[in-house]
Amino acid sequence: MKKKYSKTGGIILCVIATLLLLLLILVRDFGIGYFVVIAFCYFVGVRNIRGARKAADQPGADPVVVTSKLIVTPRPKSSANTRIYSYSVYGVRYKNEDGKDIQKLLAKLPKEEADASELYDGMTNADIKESFDEDDRVYIFDGIEFDADLVPCEFEGSPAVKVYFVSGDGEREHIGWISKQDAPTVADMIKKHECSYSLQVEKGAYKHLVYDADADKYKVVTESDSEYFAEVFIIYKVEDAAE
Repeated sequence: MKKKYSKTGGIILCVIATLLLLLLILVRDFGIGYFVVIAFCYFVGVRNIRGARKAADQPGADPVVVTSKLIVTPRPKSSANTRIYSYSVYGVRYKNEDGKDIQKLLAKLPKEEADASELYDGMTNADIKESFDEDDRVYIFDGIEFDADLVPCEFEGSPAVKVYFVSGDGEREHIGWISKQDAPTVADMIKKHECSYSLQVEKGAYKHLVYDADADKYKVVTESDSEYFAEVFIIYKVEDAAE
């Protein structure tokens, strides 16, 4: 088990040892037992101070990196002859094939394509005050689906699949990839079936309730998780090709 040191505790022990030493000098009692106690306090105190200082100079633990969860299951509305699968889009923290920052694209493009009344799940601030609790969040693009396109290709000799956001006028922006592990499966799915695609953008800006003590009431505040994620849906009919 890693030892823990307390700088404050070390300082206290050193102060106690110094006071005891001064007391011995004043009363002129130089018994060996007192010196043992004083030496022990100094030793433990200095050890704690040095240990705490050394620990403070060590690099901290690596931060935990949270990524969007990969989902590869049929959605509930899939029917006997329709298959709908969803996959997380990878690489959204980087730049796309045109050198554009994908995070900025995910914050900008959906907002341009969606109607203002659809944002934040179509809820006004009054709706949020009425229906939400203080710990609840409603994200800017909750529940909105956008057009998408998937393009199989190769990357370093292995199957890969690019994911594109498609605007209303047909303009496409590359926003990431299907994961390396699932790219062969998705590429094969696209090859075998006549597929259509849609996209949902998750996280990012959100609204929630904050209590205003001065006004003695709750107000709606807009904040951000700083990062956006995306999930792409692949839809096809079973009779389009053999499973």
